[in-house]
Amino acid sequence: MKKIYLLIFTLFLLCESNFAQYGYRTVATGNWNNYTTWERYNTGTSTWNAATSGQIPGNMDTVYIQQGHTLSLTQNESCVNIAFQNSSGVRLILNDFILTVSGSIAAFTNTAPFTFPLTYSATINFTIQNGAMGFGKIKFTGNTRNIFTSGQWGANPQFWNCEFALNTGAIATLPNNFKAGRIIVSSGTLIANGDLRADGGTNAGDVIITPNATLRVNGNMSRTGTVTSTFDSIDVSGTFEIAGTSSNQNISAINFNVNNGGKVVKINKNALVTTITNRNWATGSSLTYAGTETQTVGGEFPATTSLPKVIINNSGTAASVNFSGNRYILDTLIMTSGNISLGNMDSLTLGINKTAVLQHSSGSIIGKFNRYIAATTLGNVLFPVGSTTYYRPLNANFVSSPLAAGNISVAHVDMGTGFQNINSFTDGSYTINRASASYWEGSVNNGFLAANIYLTCTLTGQGGILNASETRIIGSTDGGATFGTPGGSHVSGTGFTAYRSGFQTSSPLDFRIYFGGNSITNPLPVQLKTFTATKHNNQTILNWSTVNEKNSKGFEILRSTNQSEFESIGFVKSATTNSNILNTYNYTDARVIPMGNVCYKLKQMDWDGNTIISKAVCVNFEGNVIPNSVHISPNPFTSNIAVQYTSANSGSITLQIINLVGKILVQQDYFINKGENTLNVSLENLSEGIYYIQLESEGNKFTKRIIKK
Repeated sequence: MKKIYLLIFTLFLLCESNFAQYGYRTVATGNWNNYTTWERYNTGTSTWNAATSGQIPGNMDTVYIQQGHTLSLTQNESCVNIAFQNSSGVRLILNDFILTVSGSIAAFTNTAPFTFPLTYSATINFTIQNGAMGFGKIKFTGNTRNIFTSGQWGANPQFWNCEFALNTGAIATLPNNFKAGRIIVSSGTLIANGDLRADGGTNAGDVIITPNATLRVNGNMSRTGTVTSTFDSIDVSGTFEIAGTSSNQNISAINFNVNNGGKVVKINKNALVTTITNRNWATGSSLTYAGTETQTVGGEFPATTSLPKVIINNSGTAASVNFSGNRYILDTLIMTSGNISLGNMDSLTLGINKTAVLQHSSGSIIGKFNRYIAATTLGNVLFPVGSTTYYRPLNANFVSSPLAAGNISVAHVDMGTGFQNINSFTDGSYTINRASASYWEGSVNNGFLAANIYLTCTLTGQGGILNASETRIIGSTDGGATFGTPGGSHVSGTGFTAYRSGFQTSSPLDFRIYFGGNSITNPLPVQLKTFTATKHNNQTILNWSTVNEKNSKGFEILRSTNQSEFESIGFVKSATTNSNILNTYNYTDARVIPMGNVCYKLKQMDWDGNTIISKAVCVNFEGNVIPNSVHISPNPFTSNIAVQYTSANSGSITLQIINLVGKILVQQDYFINKGENTLNVSLENLSEGIYYIQLESEGNKFTKRIIKK
């Protein structure tokens, strides 16, 4: 008996999965709420029967509109799924009412009387039409699911309205391109994996994201399949995520409105391409960079647009947001994770003639950072500048309010951790005759005037500081030609941070700020005068020179093939522990060199344990060109590769597979004949990733990058 009950229950579930409670199909053109429009599927007899009074589709049913039929709404209706026979003359007229769909939409090709399962079509001939007032729409509700499954519905009809009103926390996915005249996301999350096309006619169509709703777009947004074809507007009051991976992801709309509370989140690392005429970012709106790799700023934040609030939240402090051109932020900048990298001649301005908020917890601004300082300013004003290697902030703490408002611009100039000898001068009883190689450069303008600033400068990574309390802040107003005290009084420093109180400034002023020391208490590090790398065959020759070595033990050689992870490959002793003359050094890296950029750093080590790491120098081994006679396929590969090689002579050849840090993972020797040869190599045990294949024969080496997927 239990087995019979189980069988009945299973059949019931199968019927429920196909039809929910009932399946309805049209038998003629008519109104939804008229039973004469319908036949109802009898699951017991597997037949279609004429509906009787009171039998019309409801929120538990699946609806099929057949060939040549027009179905009209005269009131709000609902169903689970709706399917259109793929034939001309099939029409759903919404008028100004709402059809709520908790399942999906499909187009089918079967003819009546059709049986199940249906054959679905990726092309359409049917029409969905809203009312004259433009209020009619299909409204998708319910839980997480694919709204349109691949192969069920392809190119969509235009002009109609649809709304995605999912349950809280639910996600609806559009696997294919999707088109409608108006697309509204009012609750839950909608993910568009294909192109999203708001097609309401020429230059018409809208995408609307209401508060508490999220739209994530992985494809393009335009009116038609032509990416530069514009629709009318994108209206963001919720969250709009730009999350594709394409190098030319495109958004084409006449109006781009981000309302109070609206959030735009850019995840795609590539520059966004836009065809947008009018941009409106309301007070309280925000743009967030939240990628997992370094991002390039594009049309979401053009140089011609000022944004109220920008958030930098890229994964990892090395994941920069790269700007090209000047940018302006009106109200708030939040730096949570990742750097801001600006072009050499570009600047980032926070606050235009008004005080703006900076919230900083991680990352550096690499380039010029400009802040408006109001006449009412009290307390600390941070300039979170630095380099890709070091965070080196400058803080101006206003002990008293400025006498006049204006702007201060600051950039950190990374010249390494060396020093330069300068003409000596005294600050109190302390003699200063050395200045750090790195410095802060800036300007004071727009009438700014302040009488009492407590200045804090942090030069993280600066070596040679033996007495931090004596580290001085020194300045130059002629581009580093001459040096002196910037005014105010020295305050004892700690670690890599120096202080000065009672600092005064007024505009116009161009300035540089350095760390100052002398050869006894703060000699600063060994000065690396030159450091070069040149390639010779498959070797790298490193040459460097120093001046003013003090307490120097030697140099550890660091090497990287991915420009981020460096490993130690050797050590060179200092010529002498202490010296103020020019010393020269060299080192040859004769290890196997993969193809591409190979970078080196010097780690200068003192006898007291202090270390200083130089800037990187790189060489490129793309010159190891594979001749036309070598062909590797497939590439990318999954398990095996074939190496086709034409040899002028018979002899032996060595094949190696090398990872990104230069480790040999596979090595095989072959004897080849004169003429064409094919080497079949099994690489099933390799993990997915990037490798190099190297062929060596009679001292000649050829290298090529391969990818396992």
